[in-house]
Amino acid sequence: MLRHRRQTRLASRRGLAALAVVSALWTGPGYGESPADPTRPPDFADAGVSPVPSGPLLQSVLISPERSVAVIDGETIPLGGRYGSATLVKISETEVELREGREIRRLRLFPGVERRASGERPPRSGAAGKRGPETKDKP
Repeated sequence: MLRHRRQTRLASRRGLAALAVVSALWTGPGYGESPADPTRPPDFADAGVSPVPSGPLLQSVLISPERSVAVIDGETIPLGGRYGSATLVKISETEVELREGREIRRLRLFPGVERRASGERPPRSGAAGKRGPETKDKP
């Protein structure tokens, strides 16, 4: 019986030593760091692209029979109102026009996004959009 207790203690000590070694290896570099958030947008600094456009930023538009306003850099501007030294001369669903003297500046809600009719195919570009010769299905 005494011999069995000694063997059990020895096995228990070996198990603890093995557990200590495994946990030391398991917690190597990076321990305590949280995993990367998969919903986070890519880091634009690495791509050499500026995530913030220069100049005023159109944030929202409101078009109703009673009034039309645009929110530019957090400031609500009515149609015909002033933004700095420019006048808001046009408001549409996706963009506004500011006139300063003879110069007209367009601000878009979604820069880089082109609007097209539903069902319209995007323009083909490069080899990825090319297909072989079209064939007609035989009845």
